Amino acid sequence: MKQLLAAAALFCVTTMGLAATNIDLVDYSNSVKCLAEVMYRESRGEPLKGKLAVGKVVMNRVQHPLYPKTICKVIFQPGQFSWVSTFRRFKAPEEFRQIAKVILDGNHDLQDFNATHFHARYVAPKWNRLKRIAIIGNHIFYQQL
Repeated sequence: MKQLLAAAALFCVTTMGLAATNIDLVDYSNSVKCLAEVMYRESRGEPLKGKLAVGKVVMNRVQHPLYPKTICKVIFQPGQFSWVSTFRRFKAPEEFRQIAKVILDGNHDLQDFNATHFHARYVAPKWNRLKRIAIIGNHIFYQQL
């Protein structure tokens, strides 16, 4: 009887662990997809560092108290990225998914990059309370004060 109870307990712990892992894998997969999409749509013509910087902006917003707490919610928050208003389907190629995984895993050189906003050089938004911190490729990056 003790062996049967021990086996049942082990089965429950194992399946609960798998369920938690599956949820984490789904969250990770969705995060990769959303992060890849924003990088593709905002920085597809940029060098790798520019793509990473755009992705890092999203990650910084997730950590900031003024923004939603998930990558997809940050990206699809109304008024944040112009392409979202006409979004119909995900288009990002595999290259961008791989870059998204690099960002999520923290395997990049932009660990101390604190930008929360960016825009193309040819745009002149009227943003208040932002500090310009970098120009990478064709984008100017800012930090929320």
